Amino acid sequence: MDAVLEYIKDNALAIVAILISLYALYQTHRGDKSGIKREIAKKKAELKVLKSNHHFTDSTTANNTMLRIPVLEKEIEELEKRL
Repeated sequence: MDAVLEYIKDNALAIVAILISLYALYQTHRGDKSGIKREIAKKKAELKVLKSNHHFTDSTTANNTMLRIPVLEKEIEELEKRL
């Protein structure tokens, strides 16, 4: 028991550095998840707008939208897998 306490005293700075590093890693991982959630929300909002038929000005815009919809759905699916 004394050896453990002596080791902790001798390496207190290293132990604190390790704890801070673990906390920073946790915060980064948490931030990544919230970033992914924001990206999913943006893509879902864009998809909702594209699926409504009220914003087409001409047939070219409609064709481009029909191409973009499956791409957005796939991107959303891939982002949800990363969560």
